[in-house]
Amino acid sequence: SLVILHKGKIDVDSILNKGTIFTVELPVSKVDFSSNEISIEPVQYLKSGKVFEIQSEVKGKSDSINTEALSSKPMILVVEDNLDLIDFLKSILESKYQVVTAGNGREALEKLENITPDLIVSDVMMPEMDGMELTQRLKSDLKVSHIPVILLTSKSGAESKLQGMRSGADYYLEKPFYPEILQQNIENILNTRKRLIERFKTDDNMQLNEVAHSESDKIFIEKLTSIIKKNISNPDLDITFLLNEMGVSRSLLHLKLKGLVGCSSTEFIRAIRLKEAVKLISSGKCNISEAAYETGFSSPTYFTRRFREFYGKSPREYFNI
Repeated sequence: SLVILHKGKIDVDSILNKGTIFTVELPVSKVDFSSNEISIEPVQYLKSGKVFEIQSEVKGKSDSINTEALSSKPMILVVEDNLDLIDFLKSILESKYQVVTAGNGREALEKLENITPDLIVSDVMMPEMDGMELTQRLKSDLKVSHIPVILLTSKSGAESKLQGMRSGADYYLEKPFYPEILQQNIENILNTRKRLIERFKTDDNMQLNEVAHSESDKIFIEKLTSIIKKNISNPDLDITFLLNEMGVSRSLLHLKLKGLVGCSSTEFIRAIRLKEAVKLISSGKCNISEAAYETGFSSPTYFTRRFREFYGKSPREYFNI
């Protein structure tokens, strides 16, 4: 049926116990097809609802960039070797996001040495390093393993999708795709992360591994939390102590916690102390002063001040005492 659709013909020559030869002939001249049957470029996306105009940069023209406006927008790294598709993706994303681009997986890894995007959109088929290998490297690198990845691919079928999921991708979108579907997936992923960060700040029963985006993230956050809880009554438990116990750099610890739970290292230690204090008071094992000392605060007064900052009310108001 595919051969017929391409106005070709197929023949078979078969000899029993010797073999079979199929011969397919396809016309390659434009005169064999009408104008509406000819496609110059492969379809990478489907336009629906709106018509998107892609404008090339004008030589000699310098665009003025509002850096303050950019800094408030989430950053997306687009990894794609098709220049037309890069221009198209930038045109539909730049109103809401900072868009940084790379031509293949190797270039993307080089860019990630200097930037930390909120999300990565990557093609699968690329030269030098494809999207699958890029995703596998990202998810095994503690520095960037928390960054969500959306893979774009022209490969269809359950097996290809499963391969993409196994590489660690958060979502797998087949080409051709509708722009609105990509935009909605990006928004959903980023909103889910925001809700997890809010839950961390408000839900004392939340399991911290719920914020993990990869197995390495899960191991990291569980180990870090375990160290803090094990030494929680020690008032000298600080960032330096954690760095020595975890064997990571100060910048990496800060980067991971900002990405996973939206707070600094100091804020994370304090949050775990406060959450454990709430559990002690709620269970009736300790009163407010006892819980303050048990969780490493220097005094009940300091504990109350930090408690109010985190929960928006004093311990007495929180527990209706």
